[in-house]
Amino acid sequence: MKELVENDVRLAIVDCLENAGVDKNIVANPTIDNNALTIMDSLQYLAFISELESKLGIYLIDDFLLPREFTSIDDFTVKLEYYVKGWVEANHRIYLMEGDDLYETEEVT
Repeated sequence: MKELVENDVRLAIVDCLENAGVDKNIVANPTIDNNALTIMDSLQYLAFISELESKLGIYLIDDFLLPREFTSIDDFTVKLEYYVKGWVEANHRIYLMEGDDLYETEEVT
């Protein structure tokens, strides 16, 4: 899995939105973007999510499937950045549970 930085996530979102048919100028302009996610129809949004998963190499949880849950593209971006960081962390480490304690046993390369 590739390491991602915050700009990579933002660029992936803009690229995937554009591929789903949303003008990137709408996304890039903060005065227009009260929530560019809600201007897509359901098929566009699912295409956007599917492409985003492929581009970032992740699988999104159901919370990301409802565009109305996000107040703006920036809100979506921040939540996705945290999710991607957690995904990368979870997929690069092997953990062992002993009782109520979690121990990292090794890092996957």
